Amino acid sequence: SSLRLPSCLGCTTILFPAGAAIAAAQLIALNAHVLWSRLRARQLHVWVAMLLTDKDIVSEELCTF
Repeated sequence: SSLRLPSCLGCTTILFPAGAAIAAAQLIALNAHVLWSRLRARQLHVWVAMLLTDKDIVSEELCTF
């Protein structure tokens, strides 16, 4: 229920088991600092990977003109 979620987490709709595991880990990480830091490192890794992929896509689009 969204009424029982901590104020720092939004209500989530999850389609896949991996997403449910991450959402559960975020709830647990509110009191587990090691888990919180691992989740933040994972989030940073995904963010950097997206930036690099976007950079590659943009450079490919510029080369086609």
